[in-house]
Amino acid sequence: EVLVRACDLRFVSIPIMVGHYEQDPIAGPESLIDRELLEGDLRERHSLGLYAGPRGTATVVLRRPNAAESMRCSMSGAIVTGLGSYDVPLNAPDLTESVRAGVLRYLLQVVDVLGKADREVSLATLLIGYNSSVNLSIGASVEALVQGVVDANARFQQTTRLNIRVGRLEIVELYLDTAITAVYALRQLSQTLGPQAETTGTRLVCRTELERHDSARPRLFDDRAMSYWPRLIVTDADRRDDLCPPACFQPDCPPGCRDDPCKDSDEDADQDLPGHPRAPVADRLRYLYVGARARAESVVQQRQPGLIETLVKQQIHVKRYQDDIGRMLFQLMVPHDFKDAARQLDRVVLVVDSYTANLPWELMRADDPTGRSDDSKPLALRTAVVRQFASSSFRRGVRQSATRAALVIGNPSVGGFGSAFPRPKGEKRDDPPALVNAQTEAEAIAGTLNGLGYVVTPAIGDEERAIDVLAKLYRQPYRILHVSAHGVFAVRHRDGRLRSGVVLSDGVLITAAEVSAMESVPEIVFLNCCHLGTVDQPIGRGANKLAASVARELIDIGVRCVIVAGWAVDDAMASIFGQTFYAELLLRRRSFGDAVLQARRAVWKADPGDITWGAFQAYGEPGWMAEPRGDGSLGATGDGPSFVSPDELLDALARVRAALSRKTVRQTESSILSQAEEVQQLIDSRALPEWRSLPEVQSALGATWRQLGQLEKAHKAFLAAIQAEGDLGRVPVRDIERLAEVEVLLGDRIARDDATGGSDAEGLSYIELGISRLNRLGQIVSGKVEVEPKTQASDISVSGKVEGESESLSTDSSPERLALIGNAWKT
Repeated sequence: EVLVRACDLRFVSIPIMVGHYEQDPIAGPESLIDRELLEGDLRERHSLGLYAGPRGTATVVLRRPNAAESMRCSMSGAIVTGLGSYDVPLNAPDLTESVRAGVLRYLLQVVDVLGKADREVSLATLLIGYNSSVNLSIGASVEALVQGVVDANARFQQTTRLNIRVGRLEIVELYLDTAITAVYALRQLSQTLGPQAETTGTRLVCRTELERHDSARPRLFDDRAMSYWPRLIVTDADRRDDLCPPACFQPDCPPGCRDDPCKDSDEDADQDLPGHPRAPVADRLRYLYVGARARAESVVQQRQPGLIETLVKQQIHVKRYQDDIGRMLFQLMVPHDFKDAARQLDRVVLVVDSYTANLPWELMRADDPTGRSDDSKPLALRTAVVRQFASSSFRRGVRQSATRAALVIGNPSVGGFGSAFPRPKGEKRDDPPALVNAQTEAEAIAGTLNGLGYVVTPAIGDEERAIDVLAKLYRQPYRILHVSAHGVFAVRHRDGRLRSGVVLSDGVLITAAEVSAMESVPEIVFLNCCHLGTVDQPIGRGANKLAASVARELIDIGVRCVIVAGWAVDDAMASIFGQTFYAELLLRRRSFGDAVLQARRAVWKADPGDITWGAFQAYGEPGWMAEPRGDGSLGATGDGPSFVSPDELLDALARVRAALSRKTVRQTESSILSQAEEVQQLIDSRALPEWRSLPEVQSALGATWRQLGQLEKAHKAFLAAIQAEGDLGRVPVRDIERLAEVEVLLGDRIARDDATGGSDAEGLSYIELGISRLNRLGQIVSGKVEVEPKTQASDISVSGKVEGESESLSTDSSPERLALIGNAWKT
């Protein structure tokens, strides 16, 4: 049996299948399933490196059924099936194969959890292929999903000889327009795929009517790109890191090292020595744009080798932003086919390799060539930009700390640096100056983390010598590592070798080697140091890890999110960036990508001419949240621009109610009050005042206040809803039942709570009023004509109850209404 269900996936009570691309973060619906249904089980497997990605792979998480689920022969869980690489377009046969692999792994897991007894299990799925890349139509996605399940059932029975199969497939879609289209596709499928399925022993029953849940929503505007981060993959077109590692830089090395292995260079060689071969620069760059609604073909752009590199070398120490440089970078670095798309993006993940990571993508300025747009901001201030690194060398087993611990390093001692790193002719170099603003920032960050319940280990101030900082670095695992200090890249040590890293005392640095030695990896690392974002350029095998980029090593060992400075930064502006970033990430609970964007904008607002906003490069999962599970908060629902239609307000309130109904932990009184304040802020800041009188808005508010336990507000809203006249007629009759239920609950609270000053009589009056409404509603909907004596106005009390009226129970009431009446009498 196959059906389409219009539903918020948080209300799905059977295992649900989603697709996942290689090197993709857990985001969108997949993240919602992980957070709301599986309590982080998917992220745990993702962090362990045990996650689906390549086609044919699958990750299954099943929860052992409780007593009620066992009676229904059901369970909850998720199946993540690999969709392969973004570089290879997903077609219908590929999706069928991915679904087949996922279902087979699911059936095997069912055997492990429930045993080998005969059974039919249910499976839900998103519209994989349509929602994930939109490379397929809705009809193609539906057909591939059903075909994959049919094939898996047949293959499993043939191989295992077990009578265990998927007997029910639910295609889940939140938005009604897409769900309705999927039902029409399913109707056609029963005629085309049905006979073919019968050859495998499967009778295909396609439900031709949409099953709609209360949580389904109409699509108010095209927001499909808002939760999706499109990817622009930019790589050296003639180089492959897996065949030609970064240390290979011989000028006669063939493109991509496809023919001959690269020769090792002299161990003590230095790229700055006369006659030594330099690392080749890219002649061509390959661009692949993977968007939310379309896939662009791969574009290879020819470029003048060394042009942009020369510009970067000339400008890397300049702390002021130059508009002309930004415009020139955009024209030179973005192919013509992608320029218009780049101007329209509001978010993007830039996937780079060891060469393209060194280019200043964040500094581009994309002015409108038509002059119609007056937005003069650089691209990274209009678009949320997060980088990801395409690396072929990475730590397979990543261990991360679950404790709320943080290490904050700020302005440590740098005494002895000048002696250890002399000038090229052997002259003594001065020690770097103290970074007062960096120390102030580190102290502020430490205080913020302390206030959020983190155990902070500070290494702040010039009394912190190298041995002290390194001892604290390895003392315990940390979730967050923040460094505000001097950083150097490719500076020659007195031993003749180059080193890159965070400057400490006595000529010691925190280099890539020390980072690689960390057994437990932080989740997020913020390096507020100049030039540590420069990814390692090939400088010879002898330099090894000492001259490699600290940023690259952090990414390779499995740090989830890394922020590094790849350009000269101003200390004061860097302090603003850092404090804003942590405030957005930890206090406002924004995602990593959104927190970075807000930090950039804060620096721009403080000083539009400073370049610090673009000097910081952010690598990681754009949707990652440092505090995904708060204290029951609904999120900053009141944060955003004003709505343009009351339908948007109704949709936002529906989201709030869906989140509340899925709360599985007991909430405290303070958390409930905090959520009520968020709803009130939503109404006050984003809705027009005149909308509050609309009956449909009052109906939605009544339901929301009821779920929040705000009975007085719920009573007032429901009463206003049923009394108002609306042109659209969007107030349901059941609002009268809801009003009566609230009156019963309110009366019980008044009678029991001495603090409110209410009396038993007042509370009883509310309860009787609720019973009266329910009985009268039953009489109204019964269809029977009953003649009653006229009621005088003087017989009506202030609360609305008819004085002296005898209550009679209508036998024509619905079961739900009878249950409400029974509960009211019990109260």
